[in-house]
Amino acid sequence: MDIKTRLKEYEGTASYQAKMKYYRNGKFYPYYDSEGFATIGYGHLIKRGEDFSTGLTDAQADALLDKDIAIARTNVKVLQLTLPDD
Repeated sequence: MDIKTRLKEYEGTASYQAKMKYYRNGKFYPYYDSEGFATIGYGHLIKRGEDFSTGLTDAQADALLDKDIAIARTNVKVLQLTLPDD
């Protein structure tokens, strides 16, 4: 299973988020994570200046996850971390 699929399961699939009312009418909406931070989609921490009040489509949530994964991969390289392949 690839990293994107695993993150979606870990952060909450659309069907799970629908049960929690974070996903409705075909869009993801902001919620507060276990630490109390505003989050949307598949675990994206909402930063100052970002407005997701109208929700995110599935495609937008996927694109945001891709962007977050790219940032994490860059940071791993910059910090010269060694992580397990899985």
